[in-house]
Amino acid sequence: METSREPKSKPLAITQQSLQTHLSFKPLECLSVKRLPSSTPTRRTANYQPSLWDDFYIQSLSNDSLDEVQVDLWEKLREEMKQLIGKQEDMKGQLEFIDAMGQLGVLYHFQNEIKNVLGFMASSYSSSNDKLLNNLYVSTLLFRLLREQGLKISHLRQSIQLMYSLGDLLQSLKSGYVSSKLNIEEDVKCILGLYEACFLTVGGEDEVDEAIENLTKRLVKVREKQLSASLCDQIDHALELPLHWRMPRLHTRWFIDAYEKQDNMDPKLLQFAKLDFNLLQSIYMKELKELSRMNITKFGALLTTIDDVYDVYGSLDELQLFTTAIIEWNINAIHHLPNYMKIILRALFDTINDVANTVLTEKGLDILSHLKRGWGDQCKAYLVEAMWYHSKYTPKLNEYLDNAWITIGSLTIVTPTYLLSEDLTSTALEELELYLDVLRYSCTIARLMDDLGTSTDELQRGDVSKSIQCYMKEKCFRSNCKKSHKILNKRELERFEWQKDWEIKI
Repeated sequence: METSREPKSKPLAITQQSLQTHLSFKPLECLSVKRLPSSTPTRRTANYQPSLWDDFYIQSLSNDSLDEVQVDLWEKLREEMKQLIGKQEDMKGQLEFIDAMGQLGVLYHFQNEIKNVLGFMASSYSSSNDKLLNNLYVSTLLFRLLREQGLKISHLRQSIQLMYSLGDLLQSLKSGYVSSKLNIEEDVKCILGLYEACFLTVGGEDEVDEAIENLTKRLVKVREKQLSASLCDQIDHALELPLHWRMPRLHTRWFIDAYEKQDNMDPKLLQFAKLDFNLLQSIYMKELKELSRMNITKFGALLTTIDDVYDVYGSLDELQLFTTAIIEWNINAIHHLPNYMKIILRALFDTINDVANTVLTEKGLDILSHLKRGWGDQCKAYLVEAMWYHSKYTPKLNEYLDNAWITIGSLTIVTPTYLLSEDLTSTALEELELYLDVLRYSCTIARLMDDLGTSTDELQRGDVSKSIQCYMKEKCFRSNCKKSHKILNKRELERFEWQKDWEIKI
């Protein structure tokens, strides 16, 4: 039972202007190409490699990492770690212990305890101010941990004084001065700590933002000195990618090995982190096996295939016909498509209709219209980018982002996940009539991060300009892409609702 949500109207010709109307989610029906030209279009290729993660490999993964004895030990160590929080002799020891917990990936067990300890440190900052001014390593570490925990500015009454202490280090960096009060290892830790803290700054902290270039040069220079192997590894790791930009679980695996080499390593904390990591891995493996058999995996495979068709393989005429077929949800349009598109269209229609019928049978809820709208908006956004590419057009940043938050693909993955949840109700369905801000914001973040990681490769094969290039062209920038992307990230993130209260939610 397929019923269209949109009113019947005369088909419109596809133009870049008419396609942009989908950004306000107005009904759109379009058809400009009734049949394809007889000549074979020139195909591009991206030389994609087949995935190593085939179903046979996934199902062969073992998830029996921990036996009952290890689980009991894990629970015992977790209680011991909880008791150790805030029990170190001085502020430096407490902060290093908390930082190690975070990088070892076990901080999520003790969120309340950690926030209480850090909140107390922030509120009593004035009483320890003199010590912090003489220990910039502790100062920068406190600054980063407070930001990582997303504490509001009301908890940082002495934040200006903290920034002064950071500024002292900046002045020493600019002058090339190395404090004689600190040994070389402590001095390097101080520089490394401020380098990581700089990536957690927000508006109004230009003196810290401007330090990244100087700190990078300084770290490269001190790397040549005779430092411990552990510290050298930390410097190399930080220069490769700052901590705040890394995938936490991937960083955790690296840090477990790095922490084991540190002189101040806590053996019980390390043992707990290893057990916790293996326990989570076993859960992930189980979920991965289950996920590989679920409908969401089908949506992901279809999305990846269709994305490649729009990005690389399809001609503009083919893409227009394909988009019209999706918008109208018209299986009869398959007769006008090339063979490779027929396979994709039939697979998409069969999958969507099958999922919708299953939900209708089991829960009495009709989700077909929501699924059709999601895929229609997705393909319309893809076609906008295809038209930009074929016309060699570079959009302005806002124009790009208005379209790109959809092309990231989260829309067609997140929406089905919501629709296939166990507690889906008719009331919940009504909330999907419009795309919520939280969905757009999360998709925008995903798009910006994806552009940072893939824009170079995509531009080399001739894809449409990404957010970095759009921003640089609009502002006539010729600076490096990383700097442009940092400015862009900052501008977009500051628009989000949670920034109004000066609260960073990690």
